[in-house]
Amino acid sequence: MDDLKSLPFLTRKMLAFEHALVFSLRLTERSMAVKNLTIRGITREGLFSFKVATVGTAVPTASSFRIPDIPIMVSVIDEDGSIFQGDVYVTLELMANGDRMYGLLAGFVEGGKELSFPVPNTQDPLPNRGRITQTTQITMTIGEEMEIMVPFHAVWRVIAVAFKLNTSAIVADRIVELEFENYKFQLIRCVQDAKQTASQLRHYSAASFGRTPASWTSNEYIITIPNDMWLTGDSRIKTMTQGFQGNDQFRDCSALVEQFLQPGS
Repeated sequence: MDDLKSLPFLTRKMLAFEHALVFSLRLTERSMAVKNLTIRGITREGLFSFKVATVGTAVPTASSFRIPDIPIMVSVIDEDGSIFQGDVYVTLELMANGDRMYGLLAGFVEGGKELSFPVPNTQDPLPNRGRITQTTQITMTIGEEMEIMVPFHAVWRVIAVAFKLNTSAIVADRIVELEFENYKFQLIRCVQDAKQTASQLRHYSAASFGRTPASWTSNEYIITIPNDMWLTGDSRIKTMTQGFQGNDQFRDCSALVEQFLQPGS
């Protein structure tokens, strides 16, 4: 097609730019996982494609790529199909001689959903939700209380917490209190009043059960936590155990959470 003005996209021919003007794309990513992205597009000079590996620290990280002309269309793609919703957020900007000229696209990239300019009609599988994820199970050092840290630059909505407590032969009643702390300040403390004695292995489950159970089974203890508990980065979920002994040990500690990237970080 000879008449480029009939195209619905911006091209260099529509503008009186000097040929010395240098165009580039700047991709800024914030991610909770190390993944591979592809930037692919087209200008009047032809196709271009660039590969980007995310850092996975949730810290904004920028990369720049020289292109020969204004992009007619461009996409950021998860070609591996391995990114979960809420893990990788990107912005793509058009730069001219190193100056930001136009924000082309911004949003979450995930398996089966790329970001594109001009903007297509795409939507997250779970709109306005984060990633539902379970933390790695950890076993604490003998004599240490349980502690699960929220990653820096992340926000958690806590769904459930699970752990086991193996008590030593030292005779004492242990009562486990589950605490939520924000920047080392206690937000809330949740307590179950069942007593765990010496030489026992007990399973603890914490979630929003709606009421405090009247009784527990011999091996399963229940802790009720708030329905909408949010924690920001550098916060933690921990225990404070009455009667805790130096040879007691917390095992298989994990949390089920909805994870978001902290805004503006």
